[in-house]
Amino acid sequence: MPAKINATAFCRNILVAVSIVAGGSAVAVTVISETGTDAFGMNLHGNFIQGVSWTETQTFTSMAITVRLFSNGIADTGTAYLTTQTGAGTTTAQQIATATFTFPTTPSPGTVTLFSGITLGPGTYYLTLKGGSGSADSWQSTASSTITTAAGVTKNTDYTTAAASAYPPASSFSAASSHLVFSVVGVAVPEPGSTVLVLAGLPAVFWRRRRLESRL
Repeated sequence: MPAKINATAFCRNILVAVSIVAGGSAVAVTVISETGTDAFGMNLHGNFIQGVSWTETQTFTSMAITVRLFSNGIADTGTAYLTTQTGAGTTTAQQIATATFTFPTTPSPGTVTLFSGITLGPGTYYLTLKGGSGSADSWQSTASSTITTAAGVTKNTDYTTAAASAYPPASSFSAASSHLVFSVVGVAVPEPGSTVLVLAGLPAVFWRRRRLESRL
């Protein structure tokens, strides 16, 4: 007599399997970072702007972006822009997020979180920082650079300008070898295909198990 399949147990097993598949990548990883011992700062006062860029081929969620900044002890503020392009023709239509940040006073240099809870799919992204009036405001650079990237992520050339446009990401930039210290962490989103393949095989697995049980 064929064994009867318990629908409740079957559904519970399906849910467990889904949780395993979805939760397998639920740990935050370094999407991209450039780290090292503090060396000198790249100007973020007046009309100076500094930026970093990277390209990713997969989606990350719950992303947090931090940078290492320096000030002269004054709690000056600046603005960060996350966009999909820079240079002439860039508008807020290419802007993903913007935020006002405060330069660290004690200790300085210090690490500042610019964005959190961001989701970015495959593409190229630009992080542009414009400071305020503080005469020593700067983005820390390092002479002992270590670049860390997740699979499918590539760091692009840093960029800089001393002539800010009204909308900073639209400024005319030049490439820079500044080794700016920053970090992007996030949770990799599993490819839809991998989840589908696992779930597609579950009925066969449970059917085979029930068949073996029926022979006992």
